[in-house]
Amino acid sequence: MNQYTHEWTQREVELLGTATDREVARRIKRSYRAVLKKRHLLRVPAFYQQQHRWTRRELAWLGRLPDAEISRRLNIARNTVAAKRRALG
Repeated sequence: MNQYTHEWTQREVELLGTATDREVARRIKRSYRAVLKKRHLLRVPAFYQQQHRWTRRELAWLGRLPDAEISRRLNIARNTVAAKRRALG
């Protein structure tokens, strides 16, 4: 039995849509594809993370720290950090 056919617990199903599919997959030790497939099957809307409001201090980090470090410190997606860096040139 693989992760696509393995029974889902109620707790696992309740996590769908509460965080990104990748984060849910990490938490429940399933693949991203399995989580995505299950969420779509149950018609659970995707998690939407509010746009981050950047402080002056955080903006200063963009010139000094790697995106991964800023992402970790702010608990936001790395691509959000990269997008802000690109937007600022």
